[in-house]
Amino acid sequence: MAMSSRPSSSRAGFAKPDVRELLQKLTVKPDARFTARYSAEVPTKSDKLAAGNATEKSRQKIKNVARSLENIEVSDLMKVLSELNP
Repeated sequence: MAMSSRPSSSRAGFAKPDVRELLQKLTVKPDARFTARYSAEVPTKSDKLAAGNATEKSRQKIKNVARSLENIEVSDLMKVLSELNP
């Protein structure tokens, strides 16, 4: 994530005035490069849950489908899940 010096109003919930003042100087923005690295490098809860029941390839398919739930049919998700080891 990249930081800039523009203030952000989403940080008003912090109680200490000095912390609020410091946070008003920061803005956090998404950075696609870091998002891609995070997704590739950090194990997810689904990896831990599926480790004994799915291959790495199957787990990756599940993660890809989960990232696009708004754009797929339930049957697409069910197809990926049905490919897991019994």
